[in-house]
Amino acid sequence: MKGIVFVELAAFVERHAGVEMLEEALEEVASETGGAYTSVGNYSHQEAVDLVLEVARRMDTPAPDMMRQFGFELTTRFAEMYPEFFENISNSREFLRGIHSHIHVEVRKLYADAKPPAFDVIEDGDNMTLVYSSHRPMAMLGLGLVEGSIEYFGDDLVVTTDPVELTYETSARYFITKR
Repeated sequence: MKGIVFVELAAFVERHAGVEMLEEALEEVASETGGAYTSVGNYSHQEAVDLVLEVARRMDTPAPDMMRQFGFELTTRFAEMYPEFFENISNSREFLRGIHSHIHVEVRKLYADAKPPAFDVIEDGDNMTLVYSSHRPMAMLGLGLVEGSIEYFGDDLVVTTDPVELTYETSARYFITKR
């Protein structure tokens, strides 16, 4: 998994739980790097999952909620770091429609070894379904990113999912409808 996600995850934990908890959690999960992530590095996705689980346990917060909030906040960070992905796009539906066909293509140009998840789009009138598929169990991160995109563009949409536990899911369906 790309290091930029780890760098942002560490910053997220530090913002919400403090640097001391971040350091303690990194020690507890026996991080190979000790939390010394670089944005261009590659790390095991399991390390990110373990870090979220450990911080969530320490904060007495459901891990799926934490992963979802991380994804939500990550959208804004991506918009700051990669504004070209957000330029000339007028709404979240247009943005979400282009995740797999445009954004992930550009990500692979920046990081040749990147393996982003697939986001297949199904549209039916005003309704949109995004089908998330990945080899990583990060469906809640994907949900947060979708919700963050809707918030970023200020659209009056709501996202629901299949009634499954998304904590460790490698696939999910996100249903996007008007509020």
